[in-house]
Amino acid sequence: MIPTRWLLRRRTDPNRVKARIVAQQLRKSALEIEDVYAAAPTAAAARLVIYISAVKHFGAKLGDVSTAFLHARLPKDEPPVIVRPPPNLQRKGWLWRLARALYGLRTSPRLFQEHLVAVAGRAGRRRLVTDAQAFVHEETESLMLVHAADIFIAGPMDKIPKLCKALDAELKIKWGKELTPEWDGYLGRQWREENGTFYVRIPPHYWRATLVDAGLDGCRPVVTPCEVQRGEDDTPALTPEDATRYRHLVGRLLWTTAERPDIGYAAKELARHVQAPTERCWQQLKRLLRYVAGTQELCLRLGQPKSEGAEIAVYCDADWATGESRKSTSGGCIFVGGLLVQAWSRTQQSVALSTCEAELAAIAVGAQEGLFIQSFLKELKCNLPLRLYTDSSSARAVTLRRGLGRLKHLETRRMWLQDVCRDKRMEVRKVDGLSNVANLMTKAVNNARLAVLRDLVGLEPAL
Repeated sequence: MIPTRWLLRRRTDPNRVKARIVAQQLRKSALEIEDVYAAAPTAAAARLVIYISAVKHFGAKLGDVSTAFLHARLPKDEPPVIVRPPPNLQRKGWLWRLARALYGLRTSPRLFQEHLVAVAGRAGRRRLVTDAQAFVHEETESLMLVHAADIFIAGPMDKIPKLCKALDAELKIKWGKELTPEWDGYLGRQWREENGTFYVRIPPHYWRATLVDAGLDGCRPVVTPCEVQRGEDDTPALTPEDATRYRHLVGRLLWTTAERPDIGYAAKELARHVQAPTERCWQQLKRLLRYVAGTQELCLRLGQPKSEGAEIAVYCDADWATGESRKSTSGGCIFVGGLLVQAWSRTQQSVALSTCEAELAAIAVGAQEGLFIQSFLKELKCNLPLRLYTDSSSARAVTLRRGLGRLKHLETRRMWLQDVCRDKRMEVRKVDGLSNVANLMTKAVNNARLAVLRDLVGLEPAL
């Protein structure tokens, strides 16, 4: 028996309230996760769709499926789902048997996703293998990306109305306007397009709310997100209330790093201490927020991708034995035809014994991400060469030879890089350290260097 309740949300008009009945289904055991699994689009999917849209001069439109889960019917060949009505609708001896998926029911996301896939199929769209939430319309070459109930359609300008109408026949969708030079919201971010160049940013109100939560509204900005920390952290631990506040603010910052790669390294370092934050961690968090306060206007320019001579360029870097744990940091940026599709900053799982080993681990991560991007584009009949750039001559040499050599302790799982390079699936090239944009993701840099790296990655003030 599953209880239900009303979920109320007050509208802008104080006399209006949005009401929705939701199920209150309890969490089930991990053994049943497979039955409720629903896919989500990959982090790079939206940027890849934008790359293809820019190259083919497509238009783009955003949509939102209204009451999404209610579109999906419950399977007739499965046991019925019985719920108890909300208190104000209860009648003695009466229960409800659900006919459609309901918000709060654990299987609803999967059921809606299966329903959406079926609708897309009847509209002539093929689901990609590399990304289960991306679809292609072979006839028009248009693309569709779905995240929960949010839809992103890219295709020829004259075909978009027809493509939307085909979905409207079976889904109730609120369509927004096509992307224009004005900012428009999608998945919590804001997007715009002008003269074939796409821009994305974190909404200003999100930054304001974050600064208010931290008590730093109107603070004095700083010019860099972090500085090198030396020595052990012997400051006292935060109180439980401050620790909860610390985790909340770090979580808000981590959510923004895809559009703000300049804070990726600093946010990653703060996240390493969420379990037991200290006073020094809190001071580092405040410094990062003061940097954000002075750079709220930055947006990510996704460039004007080029089709001729385009490549999948993966820039990799590592900072050896940083922090008290002596674990290195791997960082990378992936550009497709000059458009940034992904950036990351990650702490390596084991302690590297040399800079070569640390750089090799960073290359391995970059190769994995790059090969996925290549597979995604190949499924859309877009074949681009994969080239990986590193400023480490020793790590590059390891990928070009056979066997471990002097690195006898190295894990054999790193050796797959040699096979990939030998099979010509990827090319590893040397890049000058000053031109390696991945430095932004691995270390604290001074203001002058930060300005150069921000320009290389595509960050600029919003109009």
